[in-house]
Amino acid sequence: MARPRAKLPSRTYHISGQSVVRIGGRDFYLGRQDSPESIARYAVLIGVYQSNGLSLPEDFDATTLDRQAAALLGQLSPQAAAGVPTALPITVKHVTACYRDHIATKYAENVTELKRLEKLCDELDEHDSDIVATDYGPLRLQAQRQCWVASGKARVYCDRLTNSVKRLFKFAVSQELVPSSCWERLRSVESLRCGQTSAHEKDAIGPVDIDIVRKTEKYLSPIIRAMVRVQVGTGVRPSEVCPMAQG
Repeated sequence: MARPRAKLPSRTYHISGQSVVRIGGRDFYLGRQDSPESIARYAVLIGVYQSNGLSLPEDFDATTLDRQAAALLGQLSPQAAAGVPTALPITVKHVTACYRDHIATKYAENVTELKRLEKLCDELDEHDSDIVATDYGPLRLQAQRQCWVASGKARVYCDRLTNSVKRLFKFAVSQELVPSSCWERLRSVESLRCGQTSAHEKDAIGPVDIDIVRKTEKYLSPIIRAMVRVQVGTGVRPSEVCPMAQG
């Protein structure tokens, strides 16, 4: 049996510092938590939701909340009085905050990847937190990548981080935070090519000497010892042998 729709969807605190309410699978960012403006926007939004049979009209435009909320507060700006929408802009810090919530669940069992992506969000916030998300384009992404190159990161890892930023904005598109054109523009940034960049190449990782493996083996538990022997005999990756041990 389907859960009945809430008559009064909750207004909650978002990590970005804004109030947010989810209705019909959409997140509506209302402004600074507990500010008069955010409370007024919430009241207007709930009024529309309740008057439409506990749903929002298909053509509902969230930009109309500002004008109606300002009227409710008796603070109509000249733009609002003229009917010009003044929606709060979504900035990079809003995008990263939303992405942090996403990866906290997606990578809950992969701490290494979670920490890597959290650090990536930290770096974006440090350099571009207040930039309007739709203004974060190829040039800003390339500038961020150059920071990684200058810090001594290897070319392949710089490309990996760059692709992670592209996926971050792809997620933002899926959450209707930015238009798809924002992500499409970032995809135009090509990967760094070997010999065509100042980023250094990562040293190749060679095989461990078999004598070291044999000397180490006696200190391993029976399961790990068996996994090592399978790897030595077949050449499979750790990611391939671990599921075999778990099965």
